[in-house]
Amino acid sequence: MEYHRNVKPAPDKKKRFGRMTYPHQPMRVLLLEQVYRAFKIYWGISDISDSEKLKC
Repeated sequence: MEYHRNVKPAPDKKKRFGRMTYPHQPMRVLLLEQVYRAFKIYWGISDISDSEKLKC
């Protein structure tokens, strides 16, 4: 089956973030945040700076 040059075929794999349906733009932000957090955990970077720990 041929598609118009602007139409992409359906992907072979899909990613799910639960049962809810989200608009594309917020999902991009959510995915970016999760990747950012994963890199911070991998590299051992703290979410809270030492000065913020002292305020508590």
